[in-house]
Amino acid sequence: MNRLLAALAALALSSAALAAPPALPVTGILADASGTLVEGEIDVTFTLYDDPTGTNTLWTSSRTVTATGGHFTAYLGSEEPLDLAWFRDNPKMYLGVQVGTDPEMAPFELATSAYAAYAEYAGDAGTLEGSTLSDITEQIPLTFDIETAAQNVCFDTVDELRAELDGIYEGAGTATSWNDLLDVPADLLDGDDNTDSDTTYTAGTGLTLSGTEFAIDDAALVAALGDDYLPVSYQPAWDDLTGIPSDIADGDDDTTYDAGDGLTLTNGTFALDPERVSVSQSYMQTIRVQSKGLSSTPGGRTVSINGATVQTTGRSWGLTAINRDDGSVAFTKTYDIYGSAANATAMANDLATLDSTTIIVVNTYDEPAGNHTAGGLPAQLYRCGASPAVITGTWQYRSAYALVGICDMGVGTGIELYAGDSSSDPTAFIDMTVLNIDGSIVR
Repeated sequence: MNRLLAALAALALSSAALAAPPALPVTGILADASGTLVEGEIDVTFTLYDDPTGTNTLWTSSRTVTATGGHFTAYLGSEEPLDLAWFRDNPKMYLGVQVGTDPEMAPFELATSAYAAYAEYAGDAGTLEGSTLSDITEQIPLTFDIETAAQNVCFDTVDELRAELDGIYEGAGTATSWNDLLDVPADLLDGDDNTDSDTTYTAGTGLTLSGTEFAIDDAALVAALGDDYLPVSYQPAWDDLTGIPSDIADGDDDTTYDAGDGLTLTNGTFALDPERVSVSQSYMQTIRVQSKGLSSTPGGRTVSINGATVQTTGRSWGLTAINRDDGSVAFTKTYDIYGSAANATAMANDLATLDSTTIIVVNTYDEPAGNHTAGGLPAQLYRCGASPAVITGTWQYRSAYALVGICDMGVGTGIELYAGDSSSDPTAFIDMTVLNIDGSIVR
């Protein structure tokens, strides 16, 4: 539903002596029911009535108008002619407006200006009390040159206007000469070019003057400040310090220290007393983990314990499980995760069977990046000590990865390394050694 927010109607006439143009301009503002102003083309039907209820139609016309910000203008009579005699015969006339298929809005009364349309029917419009325009002008003894008068208030061309203004104003690009300035102070008249008659300057304390450039006189400044400040390089002697605590006034060369319980002291060196310290240890292993991307990269792709190889990893990922209670190898497997995401699921399932009684060793060979975050594998690696910052980082093609951790110990508790800054990086190689002391891993 649209509504007319405002409407004005007037008739455009050229002069009373000519026939009035049969076109009634109507200007209005259209908005929808929510108050939003209408934009673009819209169909509108205009109807003239001689009564406010809109029962007696004199004229109707439908056309498409263009609304911009709700505003539109239509010239009634430009398509279906108007009979100007209606304005003669009807003291009041009303305009109805229908927008699109909406119901017609309540007719509103045309303003008085619309009735100027009947000016062409005025019986005595050409005379004033029977006298014609010629009769009146002949009785006025006045000579009036309209062309000369017009020249006094306007110009025919831009050049004529510029000629008039050039005699009064300077152009926008005018540059004023120094010699054209008025009231210049006497001591500046020559441009202050350091002649004998100008102001001169001398360098005071702490300054030097070379030509026209002043600078700080470092020597004079140091001399002026010397009584109040010391140079940056000043280093006081020990004997010049005051307020030193009495127990270190002699340089602290007489303080003595003793070795307490569990320590020994020999010639100023403290050490653990081996007789008071005992270590309970069942076993210790050296676990060496090697991972690499390109087969041509020097180095291996194995897991060894105390120098003995326990796993030679095939393509993609390898897993070695070690019992923490005695250091024995529970199993070793290789998973071609790059070849199939299903193998990532298989490795995740194997890790899920392990608990805190197991140390895991993970190493890679050839291409570990593809599918390495599939099949729930990251969650199982996190459980066994891996960190999301490494696992979910940007892995390069044919990079290298190694992890030594204990299952169920938590995220980021393991020892892990990644190598490979670019695709098929020839330096993507890891050689890591970890100690297993009674089931605890130390690097």
